[in-house]
Amino acid sequence: MELNRISIHTPSVEIFQKITPTDTSTEEKTDSIQTSLYDQFSLLGDRINIRTIELTEGNLDFTSQQNENEVNNQKVSNTDFSLQNIALDNENKTFTYENIHLYSENLSIPIDNGFYTLDMETVELEDKEININRFHLNPLYSKTEFAYRHPKHQDWFDVIVDRVNIQDIDLPAFFLDTTLTIGKVTVDNPELQNFKNKQIYVPPKWMPMLYESIQKAPVPIDIQEVKVSNLKVIYEELAKNKTEPGKLVFTELNGVLTGVTNIVSYPEQYMRLDADGKLYGEGHFNAVWLLPVDSLNDRFILEAYLPEMDLTLLNEMIAPLATARLAGGEVTDLYFLMDAGSVGGSIDMLLLYEGLKVDIFKIQEGEIKSKKFLNFLVNAVVRNNNPNTPGNPRSKARHSYVVIKRDPYHSTFNYLWQLLRPAVTESVGISKTEQKIAGGIGKFFTKIKNTFSKKSDPKEK
Repeated sequence: MELNRISIHTPSVEIFQKITPTDTSTEEKTDSIQTSLYDQFSLLGDRINIRTIELTEGNLDFTSQQNENEVNNQKVSNTDFSLQNIALDNENKTFTYENIHLYSENLSIPIDNGFYTLDMETVELEDKEININRFHLNPLYSKTEFAYRHPKHQDWFDVIVDRVNIQDIDLPAFFLDTTLTIGKVTVDNPELQNFKNKQIYVPPKWMPMLYESIQKAPVPIDIQEVKVSNLKVIYEELAKNKTEPGKLVFTELNGVLTGVTNIVSYPEQYMRLDADGKLYGEGHFNAVWLLPVDSLNDRFILEAYLPEMDLTLLNEMIAPLATARLAGGEVTDLYFLMDAGSVGGSIDMLLLYEGLKVDIFKIQEGEIKSKKFLNFLVNAVVRNNNPNTPGNPRSKARHSYVVIKRDPYHSTFNYLWQLLRPAVTESVGISKTEQKIAGGIGKFFTKIKNTFSKKSDPKEK
């Protein structure tokens, strides 16, 4: 079949679909997507040649309603599309084209049954390059209301990105064998907010490691580089019987992830993330994270270095969760190396600090009051410095090496904390034996431990 031109000008389409329990249109659509490009067009002939396909100023408004409360609306506005010299050979399984162009404005795509809407200000595809401006994953409800409304009580997320640029995307390869091949992805000024409400019961669920989602992706992936610039992350957690969430803040995060693939080329092949940023806007750190490509190689390596930081900055996370705070302390050097897998792992840590002081308090009639006697006992156990006498060459620094078993019902990032927590505890002078002996005295550390520990409520995610 040969055609000279297919032109569609200023189409405007409005669709309303009411989904019933017996509606199988979604399943049929999924099956059709899984068939190859050649299978879909084979009825039109062994060879299809079209000189030009063009669409100008297209608008689509698609609404689907599952019940009175779930209405999803998908919009695509002012869309232009053109493609030239299309040649599809069903017999020899080849597909070629020239000069592909797509431009669209104000895209609005509901996901997760409408609990989020993916909004994009503009999307432009020009040959092998895609630009997306003002990307926003917009939640339907506020962070305090979301988990109550969601049927699975999932965490609340809000993601905003100024710009996403994708270069050297191989569309013919994707159409040929569904391999997603990309040269470089650049993400500018993203901001990620996450709110976890632990006051809501969530059934325990096995959590795969982060890299397993890439290993088990439904299509082959081969991305040479992903570069993220000026990322901001705000994580908040509302603990049981608390009124204010603890907050963990990372700013000015920059990272380059290379070799992003699930195509195994050689033994012990790793994806590599080089990153740096600031903790609470001040504590600058550097990290290297190696993630396995092969599912048979269940091992990741994370190395990080933080030269200095005011420890009282951590109170933004600690105080609301544990009714305790750090009254003083300064990191003078921190280095750790994690060597772990999905079952368990080890951490080697050197944490040097000065002037550490703990303050345990209670809220009474709206005022913060320190528990003086308990503070005296805790600060008698905790080492104020590491090494004990800074500047004295004979005073050796405490070094931590810890091995743990992973709790698979927590996320990868919680697993990192499972490794960090006991190493930090030992670094401040509370050995495993001393932690048992000083069980009552070390109440502060018990509170911190229970907040994040793998021994927390198994009903919590």
